[in-house]
Amino acid sequence: MKYPDLVRVDEFGNPLGPIDFYTAHAKSGQTAGVRHLSANVIVLDESRKRLLITRRSKIIESSGLLSSVVGGHVDWLDDKCQAEDPEIAAYRELQEEIFHDNLLPKEIYLERLGSLKKEVRPTDPEYTHLFQTCYNGPFYPNPEEVLDLFFQDFNTTLNNIQENPKEYTKSSLFFLQEFIKATT
Repeated sequence: MKYPDLVRVDEFGNPLGPIDFYTAHAKSGQTAGVRHLSANVIVLDESRKRLLITRRSKIIESSGLLSSVVGGHVDWLDDKCQAEDPEIAAYRELQEEIFHDNLLPKEIYLERLGSLKKEVRPTDPEYTHLFQTCYNGPFYPNPEEVLDLFFQDFNTTLNNIQENPKEYTKSSLFFLQEFIKATT
């Protein structure tokens, strides 16, 4: 599968240039990947008490696991010789993952929570931009990326991740902890 070039960054998130997907992610036998840029969104319902949880598709990494964020890589724009804006990447990821062939609703507004190093796995070091939005639905998940999605009470999610970490992506707890720091 051919992926767009990603954005290689330094430890502070400054773009250094393009990097291909496979070089950014450590291959079997390698111990570390190359830091690259990502954008992730925590989706809350409008009461701000429930969190959107997605179950990842069998086609992509971490298949079948639950995730507390919608998001992915920031692309390198060859035609402009620069990184895609992380906020635009976050909107693109929402469109790709949970709205699929439908237009992204106009009422979706992203609030930036912060930018930080994500070092959950040495094979996939990232510098990520974290956003939040509130939206009750409807959603139209892309079956190539999301098998299922549902809202779950925030504290229940946090407890489930701590009690059953193997059911969630490795970054789910990381993002929820960063969300708590940014919003309390």
